Amino acid sequence: MEAQIARVNTGFLLLRSAIALDPARNMEVSYLQRRIACETVYSHPQADGTHRTGARMLEGASGALRVERRIQLDASAVLNTSALPGPTTVRLIDVSSSGMGVKLPAPIKVGDLAYVEMDHGVAFGEIRHCGKIEGGYRAGIFIEEFISRTATAVNPWAAQGVGLLGRSTAFNVARALKTTLFPSRKF
Repeated sequence: MEAQIARVNTGFLLLRSAIALDPARNMEVSYLQRRIACETVYSHPQADGTHRTGARMLEGASGALRVERRIQLDASAVLNTSALPGPTTVRLIDVSSSGMGVKLPAPIKVGDLAYVEMDHGVAFGEIRHCGKIEGGYRAGIFIEEFISRTATAVNPWAAQGVGLLGRSTAFNVARALKTTLFPSRKF
């Protein structure tokens, strides 16, 4: 089948084709001698008889094409979001420069604001997706801000003996955000 690529976003193609494609159909898009594995998300008929098709790029058999390197790991963390009854211990299973994946026992609402507490810092962000995996659910969290608990990680001048200005202020801001986001909880 031939199609025109109308738009490309990170991990997503918008195509124009002469025929409709069923949702969840796997396909391969060839462009400039590169093959891109995709899955159809939607296919809408247009007034001119063509179909507007959204396709999510895949990596291997499943999963979105990554712009950033994803580092696999296994560490304990605490997830906090208004969708949960309280702080929930989760497994941190991967991280990238703008997000992290956590494994949790039950599904969580996409779009909720959340923060993840780890030994080395606190990540603030938004739940972007959640799906069933072996032994639980995997939630992807877009990281909007990270506050380190390790002074040398956020203070490049620490080796020269220069103190980190405003560090206690940063943690006070974090506490204020927590109490604003989750007023019924004690911190």
